[in-house]
Formats: sequence, C-alpha cells, structure tokens
Amino acid sequence: VLGGPGVNFSETEYYRLLEEADDTERFILETDEIVKSVTTTRKIGIALDEWGVWHPESRPWGPGSDGTMTPDYEQACTVRDAIATAAALEVFHRQCDKLSLANLAQIVNVLHAPIATKGSAMWVTPTYHVLRLHAPHVGGTALRTDVTSKHLPDGRNAVTATSTTKDGQVHVTITNRHLTDSAMVKVAAVKNPTKLEVMTSDAPNAENSADAPERVKITPASFTHDGKWVDFSLPPHSVATLTLS
Repeated sequence: VLGGPGVNFSETEYYRLLEEADDTERFILETDEIVKSVTTTRKIGIALDEWGVWHPESRPWGPGSDGTMTPDYEQACTVRDAIATAAALEVFHRQCDKLSLANLAQIVNVLHAPIATKGSAMWVTPTYHVLRLHAPHVGGTALRTDVTSKHLPDGRNAVTATSTTKDGQVHVTITNRHLTDSAMVKVAAVKNPTKLEVMTSDAPNAENSADAPERVKITPASFTHDGKWVDFSLPPHSVATLTLS
C-alpha cells in the first residue's frame, strides 16, 4: 500500500490509504468485465477472498517496507484503518450485484483484525466498530445513495455514504473522511430517525489496546429532524449510522 506506516503516517499518506480503498471498485469492475467476456449462459459472482490493510511493518515487500516484518503478522489498527474499511464497504454495497463474498483478512491479531488479544486481555479494534455500525445493512437491499460534499485535497468527496432498506427501516452509514474538519450533515428523510451512533476518537492514528480498550468506541449522537431533513454534526475521521423507521 502507499499509505505509509500503520501509526506514524503523514496527511498525504492518510488520504492515499483511503484512495486505495476506493480503488477496490475499479478492480471489481475490471474483473466483472473479464468474467462477462468468457461466459454467456449464467452469471458468475466475484469472490474477493481477502481484503484489508497491510502495513509495511508487517510485510517484507512493497512501498515503505525495509525488508523485515513482525514474525506474527501483527500490526496496528487505527481509526484511519477503520475509515478505509468503511470506504471498502461502500464499494461492496455499490457492487453487490457482482460480488458473491468479500472476506476481511484476518479476524484475530493478524493483519487487519477486528479483535486483538494479549495474554488474558481482549479488546476490539476501530475496524470492529465500523463493522458493527454496518451490521444493520446485512440482509438488506442496497439503495442508491447520492451525496453532495465539499472535497478532500485530492478532489474526492470529504463525506461519503451508503444505505440499505430492511424490515421497514432505512439504515444510512455516513463517513467523514476529512483528517481535521468536522461536517454538518443533512440527510433527506421523511421517515422518523430513531438512532444515530458515531465512531471516532481524538486522533486518526488512535488505536485501542489492553491498557486503553475504549480509546476508540461507538457513542450515541444527537440530531434534529424537521420532517424532511435529519441534521447532525459529524467529527473528522468518523463513521456514523443513522436508523430511520
């Protein structure tokens, strides 16, 4: 990856990692074109068998690597990695008609893990929290989500979103990718908002640990609703899920 070190990254490297997560969509679309070029009788789904962030410290190859790596493939998992996870999940929602599965690598301790342990201690990573915020989308029907936003330094939207409908509810997950600026968010909503939860922390390189297992966590957030719009503030480098019923 071009995103630099897992924790001590620059502003440029912060945005490069998110750009790489977005680029997963290009890979899926190119693969779909290859699949369609060789079959005409039935639809074949794409299996994205492993995805996630792999930092230079835990691999002996690629940009930023010095040829060494940790012996157990452990690596930091920060808020930035969680934002990259949210970006990838947005891609998967948009391309859900092409994907059959997409497996995060890995689960516990290794690489981009949502769960970490040390001795008898266990804690969840920021990526776990983003997966938890996306849990309401499981089994739902993806909706087209149109976003108008100010731009990041590289020209992409600072605020992005994805949404689904299921069992009479609409779930909207919104990401503020900006490194330093908060965002005032307006969601068009005739349905009544019932819950807003936000994951963020004091720094984009914040991570949880055995000593500080809740430095990064999900908290309830306030909002207003005038019958047409839901309004709320989203901190920098944060992810939120809004439920409408």
